[in-house]
Amino acid sequence: MCIGRCSRFVGIILVFLALVSIAASTFLLFPNLTVTYLWRGLITRQAFQLPGLWGGGIMVLLAAIQIITAGSKINWFGCYGSCWHMFLSILLSVMALFGSVLCFAISAGGLLNGPLCLYNVLLPNRTKIQLWDYPFAGFDNMAFNNSVPNYLEDRSLWDSVCIEPSGVVVWNIHFFSILLVISTLEIFLSLIQIINGFFGCLCGLCDEKSVTSS
Repeated sequence: MCIGRCSRFVGIILVFLALVSIAASTFLLFPNLTVTYLWRGLITRQAFQLPGLWGGGIMVLLAAIQIITAGSKINWFGCYGSCWHMFLSILLSVMALFGSVLCFAISAGGLLNGPLCLYNVLLPNRTKIQLWDYPFAGFDNMAFNNSVPNYLEDRSLWDSVCIEPSGVVVWNIHFFSILLVISTLEIFLSLIQIINGFFGCLCGLCDEKSVTSS
């Protein structure tokens, strides 16, 4: 595949992935499409950080637009020459790579720690109370000693531990998993464009040569 065509192909896919990432990150703020928990600030920490909006979304989207521009030989802002566009696409691809890595790391943390939810806690004196916290977090709370490890492997815990929001465990698992898959693809495509842009700076767009020769 020619360098220009490869850039256009990568850029178009990155645009799609960035838009899906923004949507998935937004849905994490509204468990079961309810705004009540967002108003009360009872949203999972990693979801509230919106990694798919700025990391896997906006940063990737800005890079994708420039990558498509470089591959299409569109001259903006008075900048001419495929080498300049390819060099700029490399810089923005590095930015997209950084944003995708952060999105992956934060989403992985949200998936491993589980959601913030209301659940029953058994105190040392056998008194049962309800608490808003992270019942699936990997560390043991010495005061309550109620953490539940490996919840991802035990589906029976998904609907039996969290009282509110209803179905938040499945909701978080689905959308954080989507963000993990998307950010992985974005990392891969960003690396491809960095390599592609490097050859574009050295050799130019090969479709330019084909047009010239014809």
